[in-house]
Amino acid sequence: MIIEFNKTANIFGVMGGNPYLKNLSDWPLNEKGQRMIHFFTLFSIIYAGGQFDERYCISIYLDNETNERGQLKRGFSRRYAIQDNDGFATSKQYAKALLLEKSKKPVAEISESGVLPVITMSKRHFTDEEVMQESNEEGTDKSKLFSLPHFLQDDVHPQPAMKYQPILQLNEYDLTKLHKEYEGVFLNGLAYFWIDQNYRKYMPVKDAGYFGIQYL
Repeated sequence: MIIEFNKTANIFGVMGGNPYLKNLSDWPLNEKGQRMIHFFTLFSIIYAGGQFDERYCISIYLDNETNERGQLKRGFSRRYAIQDNDGFATSKQYAKALLLEKSKKPVAEISESGVLPVITMSKRHFTDEEVMQESNEEGTDKSKLFSLPHFLQDDVHPQPAMKYQPILQLNEYDLTKLHKEYEGVFLNGLAYFWIDQNYRKYMPVKDAGYFGIQYL
């Protein structure tokens, strides 16, 4: 599926803004003891058929800071780059993918490190032309769901491979068209999220997968 931004139908997630946390104490902290930046949250509608308990959400938090222009600092973004499979261990320290109990509205508190503009994420099916584009071995660099990742460096996948599924790819260009604050967020590249397919077996354990970026 293709990800469309700032639409009003089929919204499965929200980028930027404050997180949807039932318990504020679940907000992860960085090494300085500050709240990490909320990058995006995925809701249960991302899956069909009740696979995902609607009382929970999956959120990505980044150990980064915004500069005077409201943009994430590029030097910090390199810490969750995954240019090869060795990068997963490092990215895990600075990009947290967490399964948490969901509140009805975003919390009022904000991160001391900054906050990004809100962008909603919706999904639609591929057109026939996009299906043809996706049929090559590399996939496309579009922002998309449940599709073959398009890697800018080595093909990467967390191990064990059968445990993790790539479910989301984001292209920085799609975000910067809406808000300049997203410039450099992936160092002009792509971001990926791999979900731990066993997350339902050990709820409410928080760890939900891996998030990382690649760039040229």
